[in-house]
Amino acid sequence: MSTWAIYSILAGAAYGLSAVPIRYVSSRSYLSAPSELIFIFSSIGGLLGAGIYLISTERVGQGLFIQGNMRVAIIATGAGLISSIGSLFVIKALSYPESSVSHVIATVNTNALFALGFGIILLREIPMGTEIYRIIIGSLLIIVGAYLICR
Repeated sequence: MSTWAIYSILAGAAYGLSAVPIRYVSSRSYLSAPSELIFIFSSIGGLLGAGIYLISTERVGQGLFIQGNMRVAIIATGAGLISSIGSLFVIKALSYPESSVSHVIATVNTNALFALGFGIILLREIPMGTEIYRIIIGSLLIIVGAYLICR
């Protein structure tokens, strides 16, 4: 298995696990905390994770921030802002008693379709050859799965 696939699976596991405490603190069935408060503390957790990563890497202290350019900073910050908005929507969705972690996260993971579409439109990363058939079949399975979950 490719290294990127392993990291992708680990990211999926981390995102899936993070939904459980968010559900617990946000849902009216449990702690019913305000989504704004949850968002602030989960953002602090994200900053803490970034800090731990930076401390643990051997590149820290080697001018890591000086080497970066403004274009990278603006685009990465924009991506973080968009991701934060998505996280806020997940918190809101999980706060409803009729929702569940399995339903919300499975539906949220239609993000693969949006990433595919935006990748094609904005980056011109158009699938080629037999890869296009796998992507079409996988996309249809995601759509069917989301439909079955949301009914």
